[in-house]
Parts: sequence; structure tokens; C-alpha cells
Amino acid sequence: KLSNALEDFIIWGGYPRIAIASGQEIKQEILKNIYNTYFLRDIKDTLGLVDDFALSKLIELLSAGAGQLMDYNELSKSSGYDFKTLKKYLNILEKTFICQPIRPYYQNKRTEIVKNPKIYFFDTGLRNYALRDFHRLNGRSDKGSLMENFIYNQLSKSGIKANFWRNKNKAEVDFVVRLEGQIIPIEIKSGDKEYVPNGLKTFIKSYQPESAYVLNRSIIQDIKFERCNVKFRPLWFPVV
Repeated sequence: KLSNALEDFIIWGGYPRIAIASGQEIKQEILKNIYNTYFLRDIKDTLGLVDDFALSKLIELLSAGAGQLMDYNELSKSSGYDFKTLKKYLNILEKTFICQPIRPYYQNKRTEIVKNPKIYFFDTGLRNYALRDFHRLNGRSDKGSLMENFIYNQLSKSGIKANFWRNKNKAEVDFVVRLEGQIIPIEIKSGDKEYVPNGLKTFIKSYQPESAYVLNRSIIQDIKFERCNVKFRPLWFPVV
């Protein structure tokens, strides 16, 4: 039941009217109204735009790239906004609780990514509406990004600052948080295989954390790797 409720939340988001609505058509209509009035009209008025076509295109591009490294040059080229305007609009989208950048965690500028952020949405339902995609997780190529987005939102709601980690050899960990002076890496996996991902192995060897998490669909298990206690937990399990 928890897994089904979690998937509904990831697909449709957390707006109250969505939560109590029944039927996909009704939910889509509600999201359409929220998107058109909040995403487009209000933000367009805030920015003083004549039309919302370019803004809608930018939100669509950000939705498709959620959870991926942001390439400002490519985003500027695809959206039609120059770099200065793009940065301004991204700042507005963050302040109006639409999407938020997450910065890299690093200690070595020579070997680790230090600048390029990732983007996650405050509400995955509106993100999915921007892409017009409400398929269940098993039928989606972006299920990993959606699951990451969900976990990022839960960390944010708990007041926990999260970063991601990636080195220049492309080893990566989805989130790195600091709790009670301890660095804790968190990796999200859309399947149910009990193994320590290579990126997490690299991070553990580099930073030697006491514990780490691999969040998945259903496994609950603890294993040791390089003296680190790696905890496998379902996405719905309270990590912190």
C-alpha cells in the first residue's frame, strides 16, 4: 500500500486537490489549470513577458533535464534566452517554488565537479504535466529522475541541505547530506538489486563515511563495504 501511494504521489504530485481527486482525467484537468494559472500566467506577469511560449519551452526543457547536470549553454540555445536572461528566469523559478538547483559537493577542485548544478522540481505532478507524461514508473525512461526528485523534496522538507557528488571520471552519487557532523551519501536505484553501485563505492573509498544509503523499491538490508555500513531501504522508508 505504501509503495502504491508513493508511486501515485510521484506521478501526480502533492497538491491537495490532486490528492483527493479520483480518476486520471480529473487529475490531469486540475494540473492543467494549475499549470496555466500558476506556471504560465503568474510567472509571465512577474517577469513582464508579452507571451508565455518561450517560458513554457524553458519549463519543458528543465522538466526533461531534471536530475541531470545542467548545461547553461545548451539550455540557452534551446530556450532562446541569452545567458543573463536565463539566469534571471531560473532565479525567479526558484523563488516562486517551481524548481530548484542543487549544487555539487566537492573537496578537490582538480578531480571533482564544482560548478554545474542539477535541477529538481518542487512538485513532480506539475513537472510531469509539463512533459504530458503520466505513465506509471515501470513504463518510463525517467523513473530514476522522478525517484531522485521525490527524495530531494523529502530532504528539503526536513530542512536538510542536499548536494550531489560527481568526479571528472563520471563516478556519481545522487545526494550527499551532512547530519550531526557526519557525511552521508545517498544513492537512488529504480530496481531491487542488492549491490553497492560503482559511484557509491568510489565515494566511500574517497571519503570513508560511516554509513550510506541505497534507496530502492523494496529491499531492507544492511551490508558492509570498506568499513561503511551500507543501508538498503525502500523509498518510503524514513531515512532521516
